[in-house]
Amino acid sequence: MLNYKKEDFFMTGSCQSALIYNYTPGSGALKLLGDGITGILFYENNVVSYYFEKRGITAYKNKLVKKKIGYFENKFLRWQAKWQKKEPLIFKLTTTGKNWRKKWERLEKLSFAYWQDTYFLDTYDHFAEDFDLQIIKALKKAKLDPELRNELVLPDVPTKVQEVALQLEAVKNGQLSKSDYLRKYWYSHGSWNGGELLSEELFDKDLATIDIDLHFKTRKKIHEEVDPRLDKKTLNLVKVLRFFALWRDERKAFLQMLSLGFRKVVLDAAKELNVDAKVVEFAFHEEIDEIPKNPQKFLERKNRSVLLIPNYQTHGRILIGAEAEPLFQEFMATSAVEEIKGIVASTGKVQGIANVILRQHQFFEFNEGDILVTTMTRPEFVPLMKKASAIITDEGGLTCHAAIVSRELKKPCIVGTKDATRVIKTGEKIEVDAEKGIIRKL
Repeated sequence: MLNYKKEDFFMTGSCQSALIYNYTPGSGALKLLGDGITGILFYENNVVSYYFEKRGITAYKNKLVKKKIGYFENKFLRWQAKWQKKEPLIFKLTTTGKNWRKKWERLEKLSFAYWQDTYFLDTYDHFAEDFDLQIIKALKKAKLDPELRNELVLPDVPTKVQEVALQLEAVKNGQLSKSDYLRKYWYSHGSWNGGELLSEELFDKDLATIDIDLHFKTRKKIHEEVDPRLDKKTLNLVKVLRFFALWRDERKAFLQMLSLGFRKVVLDAAKELNVDAKVVEFAFHEEIDEIPKNPQKFLERKNRSVLLIPNYQTHGRILIGAEAEPLFQEFMATSAVEEIKGIVASTGKVQGIANVILRQHQFFEFNEGDILVTTMTRPEFVPLMKKASAIITDEGGLTCHAAIVSRELKKPCIVGTKDATRVIKTGEKIEVDAEKGIIRKL
């Protein structure tokens, strides 16, 4: 009998994805947190929700908050040099040959190491409210507007997304060749669920919809004026949060690369084994020989299953049916409530119609002015975020994608609600009070 309690875990992510894309990321993240820390991943209709034990995340965060910004800057340079050297290999694994069995094994090793290197960036998310209060207190003490916190925790240099947009503009202006752009940003349409390689058709669509955000230039002036008036502890915190936002954005590029590599494996394996790609997506590498013999076994995992990863073991364990149900009831069940609480990522107050979007094929259902309710946002969600009057996510903190983009767009946003996508229904009228971090059903 598994006796795990939801109160002992943090929800660390949720998105449309399959086992092959997030088993090794989950394992790598847990390895960073220390021996004996458990991860539980819930799969339901191709949406996965991650839960990691609080004690591991809290202990690791407590180590990090004592570090100065210089520690992270040096760590980033070493990480960047290491993974830039691996980019040609990932590109080769994704675009050439069909030896998918060896590729699968190599990509798992790369993915495990990659997330072990960078999962620490997510550990701050769960303490966003404490950090927010510290920054507000420091601003008030310096007789500055507390609303400046929205600008203080964002970087004053281009993010990866802005860099890509600026490079697209360079192609449009004849300053960069199209072929160079296609090779450099081959991964830009990768996603947590695989995605697709950048093609000439996708490039043409991107070129036609360039959106360059240069707010970071204005933000630089704010930082220059405000930073000297903050106490040393708070100044170090805001500098670290800015840097984490940049690093997470840079990290996303390698996530996209690895996901595209796994997508190549899935398609090649499905063709050779003569099975549906969805069957391959929900198998472990060690189960390759079972895939054509019992495809239904793997499809059952897609519909409703639990992946248990105690990181002191070498392999995760899949639970289905009666074994999985107690964990689903403990972690995923929700009761009827009229009010949900979360972390304020971008301030404001809005009333409107909720639209719960979990998968990319639902994007066409989103209307201008709807309130976007989702598990977590990713680059492909940006067009929806621009149309939204407010944004709500299940997971995230001050440096998550939703927080960064919502501040850039100056739209109310509440993150880290945990259960919003299961409590709120599409079509319900709700109020987003992103001053107090409360969502109310009206």
